[in-house]
Amino acid sequence: MTTQYIAVHGLEPDALGRVSLPGVSLEPAGRSGHAIPLGDLRGNRFTIRIRDCDPEELGPRVDEVAGAGAAGTPRPGSADAGFRGFPTPGFPNYVGIQRFGVIRPVTHLVGERILRGETEGAVMAYLGASYPAEPGEVREAREDFSAGRDVKEALRRYPVRLTFERAMLHHLDGHPADYAGALRALPPRLLSLFVSAYQSFLFNTLLSRRCAQGIPLDQPAPGDRLLFADGKEDRVTGGNLAAAALQVSRGRARVGLFVPGSGGPPAAGRDEDPAWPLLRELGISGEDFARAAKLVGAAYEGMTRPVALSAEIDHGVTGTDVTLGFFLGPGQYATTVCREFMKADPMRMI
Repeated sequence: MTTQYIAVHGLEPDALGRVSLPGVSLEPAGRSGHAIPLGDLRGNRFTIRIRDCDPEELGPRVDEVAGAGAAGTPRPGSADAGFRGFPTPGFPNYVGIQRFGVIRPVTHLVGERILRGETEGAVMAYLGASYPAEPGEVREAREDFSAGRDVKEALRRYPVRLTFERAMLHHLDGHPADYAGALRALPPRLLSLFVSAYQSFLFNTLLSRRCAQGIPLDQPAPGDRLLFADGKEDRVTGGNLAAAALQVSRGRARVGLFVPGSGGPPAAGRDEDPAWPLLRELGISGEDFARAAKLVGAAYEGMTRPVALSAEIDHGVTGTDVTLGFFLGPGQYATTVCREFMKADPMRMI
């Protein structure tokens, strides 16, 4: 159950009573002179119950994890009261599984093929990849299309509710082998998500490697970025490492990792951004992002994402059930928090 603020243009409050949506109730909250754009999101508040847990030492284990997640509350007198959860660690700030697809985590795989210029592969990844959580008839239709490439048969068998897949198939039916056109048959916002999902995959990979090296989340390392409250960034090098650590320890900055995009690699130096060696390892270049941007019609300039997520977590244990309550800012994932408690495969958590 979710409660959300939305903006409705040009509708009188009384008219909301005539709107009927399954499972949805609408309540006027007031009037505004402008819409609610994505950038206005302050965050989301969650109350989550995890059922049927292992009862052995459940309370102490939950206390320990909750304490680790809340370890990053700002210190009194912090020079940067706008940062929640710094300078102390918290959890690794992984991008959650829903960014890649809950039932079918293929979004980043489509994005990778777009980056490689493999438009046919991108279309087939979206149309043909099947996953166990899908209904049987959908899995079989995808598998048969992947094997035979029979567009008309796929249109007959793909359920009407798969509107995006059917839009691509209709385009291929009228324009055989025009795979770039089939991608453009998708809504622009969805199309732009593919490459950005691959950027999220790159961030998760970089963060995993950083954790595997034993680098604490609140300690900068060469190649990291510093994020300041005014939006400025600074690159951490061997030469400024001590100064960077001081900025983080005083709560003036937080540690981030750069997510690559169409911009070229940073200036040559001993402490190269870890993102670019990863791209070379994967065979992806900045030029690939630039080419994808032309196909998709969206800019992929790269961005920096904090390595740590911190939250004050209200928690309680009743029998074998655990209840968690917490607030997360934009770009943070409740599935990431729950995973720290459950230590489960993300696909099994949904």
